[in-house]
Amino acid sequence: MKKKEENTKWLVASKIIDIIIYIAIIGILIFWQIYPSLFEKFNENAILVSILILFGASWLHTIENISEVKKLFQKLDATDVMQYNFLNTLLDEITEKKHFIRELKIVDVSGEDFLHLFAQNKISVENCTLLLRDYIPDSADYDSKIVEQVENSIAKWNELQQNGHIKNLNVIRYYVNQTNFFCIIDDEMILSGFLRGEPIREDPNVMLVDITSRKGYNLIQQYAKEFTFLRNSISNPPRSNCSTGSVFAYTNVNNQDSKNKLKHELGNTKNVSVVGLACTEITNLSYEELQNILIKNDGFIEIMFMDPDKEEIRIREKIEHGDEIKEFQFPSIVKYNRNRFKTIVNAIKIDNKLPDEWKHVKLGKYNFQPSINCILTDNYVFVHYYGMKHCGMDVPNFAISKETDPSVYEYYKNYVAEYWDRGESYE
Repeated sequence: MKKKEENTKWLVASKIIDIIIYIAIIGILIFWQIYPSLFEKFNENAILVSILILFGASWLHTIENISEVKKLFQKLDATDVMQYNFLNTLLDEITEKKHFIRELKIVDVSGEDFLHLFAQNKISVENCTLLLRDYIPDSADYDSKIVEQVENSIAKWNELQQNGHIKNLNVIRYYVNQTNFFCIIDDEMILSGFLRGEPIREDPNVMLVDITSRKGYNLIQQYAKEFTFLRNSISNPPRSNCSTGSVFAYTNVNNQDSKNKLKHELGNTKNVSVVGLACTEITNLSYEELQNILIKNDGFIEIMFMDPDKEEIRIREKIEHGDEIKEFQFPSIVKYNRNRFKTIVNAIKIDNKLPDEWKHVKLGKYNFQPSINCILTDNYVFVHYYGMKHCGMDVPNFAISKETDPSVYEYYKNYVAEYWDRGESYE
C-alpha cells in the first residue's frame, strides 16, 4: 500500500515537472519577442541553447516514463502460458524434447493413461511417485472393473521399474474421491484436467503449463504444494483387507491386493525362503519372475515342502476335506510343483550358462503337521495359518513389514529355520 502511494506521488510530481518545462519554453519564446529588452544581455544563440536544454530535459523525462511503463508490463507477464490438447499428443511432445525425468509425480485414479509416456521407449525416470485411487470393498463407490484397472496399471508400472525404465517407484493409494488429475514433471511442467469418467486420453482439453513464464512458475508451485499435501494427508481407514500400521491383513491368499503385494515384493527381493504344504505361490512363478530373483538380483530361493510320500500329508488332506476322501490329491500336487520348479530352474541355468557349482536353490521336505505357510523375503513376511476344514488358499493372509516390525519378522524367520532343522533335503 505504501509503495502504491509513493508511485502515485511520483506520477503527480512528474506531471508538474512537465508543465513547468513547457511553460518555461513558451514563456521564453513569447517574452523574447514582446520584451526583447529583458534578454538584451543574451544573444540569439544563447537563447536557442537554453530552449534546446529545456526540450532535452523534457525528452529525457519522457523516455524515463516510457521505461517505467515497460517495467510495469513486464511485471504483468501478459504471455499465454497454457495450451490444451489430447494427453497422448502432449506426452509425445514432451518425450521428443526430454529423455530423462528426475522427478515424476502423478495423481490419478489408475495412472494407466500416463503409461503412454514410455510408449516410444525414449524416456527414463529417476524417481516416480504415484498417488492412485483405492476402494473399500462393499462401499458405495466400489467398482470391481475400476479396481481391476488400477491393479493392472500398477503391475505395468512395476514392470517398468523391473525393466529399468524407472529407478525408484513409490505407489501410494488414496480413498478421497478426486475430481481432477495432474502430473508434475521435474517441477518444470504440469499436465492437468478433470476426471469425467471416460479415459483421460480421450479428453481434448488436457492442460499443459511449463515454467517459462512467471505465471507458469507460480501455477506449478501451487500444484507441487497440493501434491505434497495429498501425499502427507493420505491415511488408510479401517477396512476388511488392510489394517492400519505395518501389518496388512487380506481375506485370503487369492485376494488381488494380497497377490499384487507379494508379486511386487518378489520383483524386488534378493532372497526368498518358503515353508508350506505345496508352496504353490512360489513354484507357480514364471520363468521370467524366477530368473529376475536368481539371476538379475543374484538371489537365493529355498523351499520346504510337506513330504508327499508319508502319511502326515494324507492326514492333512482329511483335516481340510473330511474323512470321506477316496483319492488323495495333495501328494501329487507337491510332486508336480517340485518338478515344475526344478524344470524352470534347470532351464535358467542352461540359458545363462551357469556352472555346475552354481547353487542358488535349496529344496527340503518335512513330515509333521504344518501350522503355517510362510514366505520370507528381504523386506516382508507373508504368512497364513492352516486351519480346520479350510484349504490353505482360503484362509486369511497377512503381510508384515520387516522395517517397522523387526521383532515379528525375526519370530517367523526363526520359525522357518525350525522347519529346516527338523526336515531333510528333497533334491
